[in-house]
Order: sequence, then C-alpha cells, then structure tokens
Amino acid sequence: MEKQKYSETQRLARNDTAIEIMAAKMGICSTRIIEEESKPESERNQKLLKRLNKELEILSKERQRMYKGDEDIKEKILDIYSKEVKDYYSGK
Repeated sequence: MEKQKYSETQRLARNDTAIEIMAAKMGICSTRIIEEESKPESERNQKLLKRLNKELEILSKERQRMYKGDEDIKEKILDIYSKEVKDYYSGK
C-alpha cells in the first residue's frame, strides 16, 4: 500500500497528535500499575502487574522509535492507541 503524502502542516499535526496519544497511553498504563501496587500485597494481581510492566516497557521502546521518525509506529499510535485512549476516557 502506498503511503499517503501529507503537507508540512499535516505532518506536524500528526506528529504532535501521536506524541499526545503516546503520553496518554503510557499514563494510563502507569496509573494501572500504581493502582495495583497500592493494594495490600496479598491482594495484588502479580500476573497483571507483570503484563502491565511489560506493556510499559514496549510503549517506552515504541516512543523512542516514534521520536526517531518511525512512520509505522506513528500509524500504530494514531490508529490503534488513539482508539484505546478514547475508550479508556469514555469509560468503555
């Protein structure tokens, strides 16, 4: 599939949007980790904590790739993570 060409203004807007979405996605993940770690140790879901920490590690690596200009990661952020962030904040 051929990549869509964007004007400079559109490209800058997409970059800024991807940065904000990634920050929100990482914030959601961090909040969930903090909430789980705030529970008494006997009530913590260790599998969930492990999964969330792995997810945060992946997001961190993807963020670095985004900052280096990886267009595939930007598309993932704009297409997939944007929906996840929207669903999270809309209570879905």
